[in-house]
Amino acid sequence: VSTQSTWGFQYIFSWMKKGIGSVWNKGSWHWEEKNYNKWANERLKGLFESIKFTDDLLICEITKCTSLEGEAAINIRKQKQIYLFNFVATLAWSVKLVDDEDVDIGNGTLVLQEFNQDDYKELEMEITISKKDAKIPQVKEALRTKMLKAIVEKIDIFNKEFLTFSTDPSLEEEHKKEKALYEALQKSASLTAEAKPPAEAVPKAVSPELKKEEEVKIPKISDKELASWAENRLRELLLSTSAPFHSGAAKITEMGCIFGYAKVDPKKGIQFDYNFICNWKYEAKEGTVEGTVENNGFNSKDPSAIALNIIISKNTFPADTVPEFDLVETVRAATKEQALKFIQEINAKQKTQFTCLLYTSPSPRDATLSRMPSSA
Repeated sequence: VSTQSTWGFQYIFSWMKKGIGSVWNKGSWHWEEKNYNKWANERLKGLFESIKFTDDLLICEITKCTSLEGEAAINIRKQKQIYLFNFVATLAWSVKLVDDEDVDIGNGTLVLQEFNQDDYKELEMEITISKKDAKIPQVKEALRTKMLKAIVEKIDIFNKEFLTFSTDPSLEEEHKKEKALYEALQKSASLTAEAKPPAEAVPKAVSPELKKEEEVKIPKISDKELASWAENRLRELLLSTSAPFHSGAAKITEMGCIFGYAKVDPKKGIQFDYNFICNWKYEAKEGTVEGTVENNGFNSKDPSAIALNIIISKNTFPADTVPEFDLVETVRAATKEQALKFIQEINAKQKTQFTCLLYTSPSPRDATLSRMPSSA
């Protein structure tokens, strides 16, 4: 038995919300898995066992979740959260008459085949019947339709609650406490190291053959200031995206998320790597087209490689009146233009955010100052 439905576009980027890793996971950049099995098991069992509805003359209910196996976890990587759950369940059911709830006209089990965050709305269910009655055909129909729908609705509630878990303020507070303790331990270790007497400084030998000039870049801006400017500027540029198309214009209307980094490298200059997801809309008198723009990363190593995935989630225009392919390419070109503009601006910022000093190594005439052994 199965039922089908489609995901709304708002779910496309819900798994990519900014994540908070453990204290050891600096910047929440490395892979980390948070286990939510205990909560998931208790919540799903409670939701399943609360199912009860009336179908004509019958009262159908789940009496017990007899078996629930699987796992739920939130994985964190590069400051984004990936929500995962996978379960198999067995539910005990019973059906009674509305007029006489003491009369049990049917009972048995429902085996919910493997369901996860991606396909639970296409749930498959196996029905077994332990007690039969003349009304069993009507009971089967109620289980195939209304019971299946009720179960999917409960899993949907579970999924929506799960998607809010790691954004719980209490987790952020817990993270702050752990971070404060970690920094205190680091400071204590640093003070212990400073208390040790320093080793005697020994001047390095300088070869008289060496003579070269090296340009050293000293940044005027901190990594934190640069990252803040870069993220805000990228958001501004994307939200100003507008591309004329037929009788209207396609625009980016809302930012889903931006994640990545921008930092100052004394040797390489400004380095950056960003991903983003945003919503776009095309409006005209005849209808509306909505969707999302997803970028899989563009960076300072290969600025021209900007890969954009354009998704259409809603189209209210009459059939075949809007060339979707042309619209998608228009949105792609306009978004890419804004991303390239961001790259130009951050490269221009690099020229103004460094003071360059020129260091020259000792010349051969300074050989007498060297501590290298004499050739004599």
